[in-house]
Amino acid sequence: MVQLLRKGALVGVALVVILVAGAGLFKSVPSAFVPPEDQGFLFVDVQLPDAASLERTEAVLTKVTDMVLEDPAVTDFITVSGFSLLGGASSNNGLGIVMLKDWEEREDASLGLGAVIPRLYSRLWTIPEAQVMVFNPPPIPGLGTSSGFDFRLQDNQGRDVSELAQVMNGLIYEANQREELSRVYSTYRANIPQYLLEVERNKAKALGIELSDIFSTLQTQLGSLYVNDFTRFGKNYRVLLQAEGEFRQRPEDLSHYFVRNRDGDMVPLTTLASLQPVLGPSSIQHFNLKRSVTISGEAAAGFASGAGAASRVSLGITVLSGMVAATVLGTLLVPVFYKWIQSVRDRRQPAA
Repeated sequence: MVQLLRKGALVGVALVVILVAGAGLFKSVPSAFVPPEDQGFLFVDVQLPDAASLERTEAVLTKVTDMVLEDPAVTDFITVSGFSLLGGASSNNGLGIVMLKDWEEREDASLGLGAVIPRLYSRLWTIPEAQVMVFNPPPIPGLGTSSGFDFRLQDNQGRDVSELAQVMNGLIYEANQREELSRVYSTYRANIPQYLLEVERNKAKALGIELSDIFSTLQTQLGSLYVNDFTRFGKNYRVLLQAEGEFRQRPEDLSHYFVRNRDGDMVPLTTLASLQPVLGPSSIQHFNLKRSVTISGEAAAGFASGAGAASRVSLGITVLSGMVAATVLGTLLVPVFYKWIQSVRDRRQPAA
């Protein structure tokens, strides 16, 4: 009986030691969700200055192609102009897919993922015409568009988009000063040149013109209007109405468009609408029903993603606390909040 009690005590002591050792390892070992993996391809995001034409984007993508194909680890490069995974559809955006050689041909460390991405960065950042980002796809397909993290900066009071962009730029600057974070950036821009079309609704009603006729005319002339489909020679064809390109290139082309009133008279659109040059974002994102911007980045070399998540929590609290104080003082008018999604959510910085 005594021997059984002694063995039970030893087992209890051993169990306590194991639990204490496990707790120590849990605190000391860096935490991470899923480490980045070499999946055999990379993404390249290209963003030219705001409102740059598609021709300029294609010219920059040609330069990017030549530089990427010079890398010994690359076997092919696919480009798409006018669209990117980070910035969406826009004439100044471009997307590239870097196809790497087979893993058996890249056993050397200089051809590994950790060496290819910095090498491509060092080459592509020499292009002055655009901002180029190279990133690895997410380790779990469907979990975001890139490896690393997405940080959502939210505006809870619907203020001006330029003020939200100002806060975003300050947060990105502070984040890039942290040693735990690397390549923090955002594709959001609030100063893209645009034209605001203002319709004099009261004048249109006085002239006997329906507002729906004005907007349908603008849609047909500047965009396109679907009519129908027809079959000929065994093929289906779609009929679209649209103005010729030469009549929808400049703001002055608005004078070419007319709308019919209830008496059958043709009224120039310039008597009912005017164009004003403005600055604004190409698109506005919402997260949890609130206006937001996306900030992307990744943990720096030598840091696990758990340490990066803890740094983002600390950074968000520090910066946003300062903004709340500034709001009280009247120097900043955008109370915002933050959330992060993708492959990092509830992590804490491990003990040193």
